[in-house]
Amino acid sequence: MQTDPCKIIGLLFAVVLCAAPAPAAAALCEGWDTTDTVMAAAFGTALTTDILSTRRGLKEPGGRELNPVLGQSPSDRDLAFAWLAASVGYTAGACLLPKRQREWWGAFWIGVEAHATWRNAVTIGWLRTF
Repeated sequence: MQTDPCKIIGLLFAVVLCAAPAPAAAALCEGWDTTDTVMAAAFGTALTTDILSTRRGLKEPGGRELNPVLGQSPSDRDLAFAWLAASVGYTAGACLLPKRQREWWGAFWIGVEAHATWRNAVTIGWLRTF
């Protein structure tokens, strides 16, 4: 079975998107250390996984989005905008907070995105394959 080059390019692009906000945030925000950068990268990874699994779930029969902000069937453009808005929002919030609150901010939003990804994985059957 041959692998589709577009899927490989898409996966590489997704990996770059996951990591992109972290170094930018570190450069823009005063007082950031390695922990902050790792948390930003973890958030970016969880967010990207959520968006990609949402996109996959919408292709399933009866698939729908549960986030009321996005509506039941967001387009790829809507999902891309949601990714961008969440990335900017996370980074802006983290930049404005002092160190201790920034850690709680990061942990909270990583948890939100991890839960959304888990819910998507259950819905589209990814967890049944393990």
